[in-house]
Amino acid sequence: MSIAVTRGLVRLDPFGIGSMLAVASLLSLHCSTRPPAEPPEATHRPLVRVVDLNVGESQVVELHDGSKATVQLLQIREMRDSLRQAVRRAEVRVEVNGQTATLVSANYNLPQTVAGVQIDCPVTKGYTARAYSGYLELSDNAWGLARDARLRL
Repeated sequence: MSIAVTRGLVRLDPFGIGSMLAVASLLSLHCSTRPPAEPPEATHRPLVRVVDLNVGESQVVELHDGSKATVQLLQIREMRDSLRQAVRRAEVRVEVNGQTATLVSANYNLPQTVAGVQIDCPVTKGYTARAYSGYLELSDNAWGLARDARLRL
C-alpha cells in the first residue's frame, strides 16, 4: 500500500497502481522491440492428400509415403430429387494408376482401395451449387470447391 499527500489531501493507493503502470509501460517497450518469432517447422507430414479436379483432368499426387499416384476424374453422375432438385446421390468415376473405379460421394463413406491407393470423394460441384449452411446465403460455396470434384488420397 502506498500513501501520497498532495496539497494537504491524503490519497491511499492500496495496490500501488502508479508503480504497476510504470512497470507495465517498461514491459510494453521491451516486448514491442523484440523481432517476431518464426513459426515452428512441421514435425509430421499429413497422411491425406486432397486434390480438386475437373472432369477429364488428371494430376500426379505424392502420397504420404513418398510414392506417386496418377489420378484422373473420368465422370460425375448426380441424382437429384424431383421436389427440390437437391443432390441425393453422386457417383464419381476415377482412374488411379490405370485402374478404374466408381466412388459414391457422401459423408461418412470409408475410402476404397484402388490400385493400392485409398481414395474417396467427399463432395462434388452439384452439392455446392444450391447449398445453404445457415451462415452463408444460397449459392455460396462453403466447401471452397472451385472444380467439379474433390478427391482425398
